[in-house]
Amino acid sequence: MSYINSSENHEVLDWRKESKKRTIVLWILTTAFNVFSVLVLIFFMVMYNYPKYFIIPFSICSFLLGFVGSSYFITMWFGLYAALRGPEKDPYNPVHKQKDLCEDTRVALLIPIYHEDIRRVGAALGAMIEDLRAYKEFSHFDFIILSDSRKEDIIFQEHYVYQVLLEKYPNVNIIYRNRISNIDAKIGNTSDFIKRWGKNYKFMVMLDADSLMPGKTLSEMARIIEGNENTAIIQITYYGVITKTLYARMNSFGSVFGVVVSFYGQYFFKMGRGQYFGHNAILRVDAFMKHGGLPYFEAKPPFPGGRPLSHDFVEAAFFEGAGYEVWLLPHLESFEDQLTNLIDDMKRETRWMYGALFWLRVCRMKRLSANGMKHLFISSLHYFNAWIGLIFYIGSIFGMIYVLQHPLQTYILRQKFSWLFNTSLFIFFFAFIARFAVYALYFYKKKQLEGFGGLGKLLWSYMLSIVLGMAIAPITMTQISKFLFYWLKGRKIHWGEQDREDRSVSYAETFQHFFPVSLFGLFLLYIVVEHIMPLATNNTMKILHMSKTWLWFWYIPALSGLIFSPLVIRKTSFRYKWMEKIGWFQTPFEKDEPFIMSRTREIKETLDVLVPSTLTFSDALTNPWFAFRHMCSIPSRPQKIKFWSEYFSGKNINDLSRAEKLLIFRCRELWEMLFLKQNNIPSIDTEKKD
Repeated sequence: MSYINSSENHEVLDWRKESKKRTIVLWILTTAFNVFSVLVLIFFMVMYNYPKYFIIPFSICSFLLGFVGSSYFITMWFGLYAALRGPEKDPYNPVHKQKDLCEDTRVALLIPIYHEDIRRVGAALGAMIEDLRAYKEFSHFDFIILSDSRKEDIIFQEHYVYQVLLEKYPNVNIIYRNRISNIDAKIGNTSDFIKRWGKNYKFMVMLDADSLMPGKTLSEMARIIEGNENTAIIQITYYGVITKTLYARMNSFGSVFGVVVSFYGQYFFKMGRGQYFGHNAILRVDAFMKHGGLPYFEAKPPFPGGRPLSHDFVEAAFFEGAGYEVWLLPHLESFEDQLTNLIDDMKRETRWMYGALFWLRVCRMKRLSANGMKHLFISSLHYFNAWIGLIFYIGSIFGMIYVLQHPLQTYILRQKFSWLFNTSLFIFFFAFIARFAVYALYFYKKKQLEGFGGLGKLLWSYMLSIVLGMAIAPITMTQISKFLFYWLKGRKIHWGEQDREDRSVSYAETFQHFFPVSLFGLFLLYIVVEHIMPLATNNTMKILHMSKTWLWFWYIPALSGLIFSPLVIRKTSFRYKWMEKIGWFQTPFEKDEPFIMSRTREIKETLDVLVPSTLTFSDALTNPWFAFRHMCSIPSRPQKIKFWSEYFSGKNINDLSRAEKLLIFRCRELWEMLFLKQNNIPSIDTEKKD
């Protein structure tokens, strides 16, 4: 459907005023919901006999930190309305002002990588090229891989895939660059590109190494930002797909099932003050060059020094502070791989957490608008909910000791505030059912329920995800609480690099990271068995109008995830084909696979054969197909051959350091010299001497 000039009134509409009105409504509803939630919390703390000096500050913290979660629940309802309404009926949507790209408009599609599976990256790039070819915007795009990889074997494989892509797509402008110094990681990689070559491009599409963006989305987002001159970023929806382990399928199901309505809810209230997630978005390069520069901070414990690690929210806030618009447009689709196990997910979450906590320093900068300051501050505090949750989780276990020791007092208190107790139970079950109902209603109206296997399988998958989530949530809550403690001490956790490939983790790896979590769970179980259950006598339970079975029903699910955390993490990291066959956690993208996904898989299978992961740097010099192509693609440096020729002439390639190998890799004359030597081919100078 075309949205061009579909509304004659869009020029005079002021989305800022409308967004302000909607935000006031959101704050009122969120505050009311949050006040009630805190009242329920206070009720339980009084019932558990918490001291007043603890109840008051804990309630205040819960109220402040609960705004994010409460607002998500409220925005869900408005998101359903906005999603069913669609962009075509929304006069404020920037889609109505889209236009064809100007003749001189250039768009850089950037893929920053660092020790990624280059076969997957190359396959995705090839699939996006093929899909975009059907649209007239294709000729405006350059496809650029920005590598920060350090290992010489991986760099060689990246160059090999690059040469394969050049041969496969001869008339496409594909660029590969390996940065010599990877200062400031991904931020430095993209910033360096923009400083050097940004002036050549009007827009840039920012992707992650695992991103997939259909041609239709690429063409439409380019037209939208071309037609909206004051827009700096257009962020689009991305679904987690492809990976097959139980953990990945569960998260993919949750992503596809809930992300559209959730994103529409954010769009409905924020409009042109939307979010940027650092990838699967298009940015205006000129705005980025003027206002996207990140500050450099001196170390000040518990904050580290350097630039903000999580740059995306900060950049969006800078653009808003400079007067630009940032739009989150949920109707535009894209994809990314899901992480396949909780260990790799926690590696990423740890990085995100340290980056988000850095915003507590950034949010005081004058470059930000009031909304940008508030957004960064609230978003950074979100991680402290782990402490709130953990304290109440432990308190609910230990608090039962007081309840069982004073059953009559507890019963009277519960009867006196029965309205609060009963209302809280009603809201809990209502929220549980409403979330499913809202999302299911959206897909019913869109006639996409069959993509989930029908309503029955959709409900079963949803219930199963809740059960698995109840086991996993205490594990992640405990880990994040530990990370926060280390952060306060100025200590950083080093998990290593996350792996995006389907992999099953070993017991050794799970016990290495989560054995303390199991010990914590066993300690809580000991408290329950030795100090709580003996108090649950028949007379006590009769006074409380409860059964002992109810207690076990509460404690077993609550403690099982912690106690069996290594087992839970390992078993969810496996792929279960029988589960796929019967349609558990099925999504519409699995049943009716988009071209971009199927084509990526096909190209990757080819690249896996052409460029196996076992290739080493020494193989580069003994492979004529690659060696000659690479020699033609690197610059001539005559001065280097004069200086280094004698040194390398007596060296074996396997004895060289990484820096020496990369020096050869970047100098045509040295590369030619080592190629001849490795293949026992006499040089012209040698033949003349003979």
